[in-house]
Amino acid sequence: MIEVVRNLACLAGGVAIGYFVAHTRLEKIFRERLYKEVDDSKEFFRLKYEKKVEDDEKLKEANEALKSYAVTSTDSEATPDEEHEEFTPVAPSVPIVPEQAVGKVDYHRISTKAKENPDDTKVRFNVVPIDKKEFDENDLGFEQSEMTYFAGDDILSNVRDEAITQEARDEILGTEIFDLLKSPEARGGSNEVYARNVPRKREFLIYISSGNYTDEVGEVVYADG
Repeated sequence: MIEVVRNLACLAGGVAIGYFVAHTRLEKIFRERLYKEVDDSKEFFRLKYEKKVEDDEKLKEANEALKSYAVTSTDSEATPDEEHEEFTPVAPSVPIVPEQAVGKVDYHRISTKAKENPDDTKVRFNVVPIDKKEFDENDLGFEQSEMTYFAGDDILSNVRDEAITQEARDEILGTEIFDLLKSPEARGGSNEVYARNVPRKREFLIYISSGNYTDEVGEVVYADG
């Protein structure tokens, strides 16, 4: 019995001593860590504060420089009288040639032919040939229609076999497309020409016939409009 009590007392004493040693050691370790964290925090906020002070000083210097520049600019501005100083033009020293020295003008030799109106040729650049794939896909969503060109008597007709006037066909197809219609070599021997009128947002499929309109259709009837 006494032996058991002694063993328990030794065990309790060992546990107490172990706890005390562990507590003392761990307390020291955590205290050192705590002090280090506190020191790191102090250093961080010290550097941050110094950076703020430095930025404030730079901002103050910039404001002072801006104020100084504004005062200098105001002092150097011209007065209203100087800005609106009256300017007196000086006539160029060009000698005046007497009318007799110029000679008589032959007005009959001056051409009175009117210059070509740019509007007359703009259809050449607004109407362009396209290929069959572009026409079939119609990515632009343009209105599409079909026409027939009769090479025998140079007549263009719409889908209702109504002849189209020269003015109207020049406007909707232009001269470049008709160069293709009249030249089998230029269109590679094909009997179809595809064209796109960009301003009117229209596309055309033109079938080409080597015959005459009057033979294949009959009396020439022009479309209205």
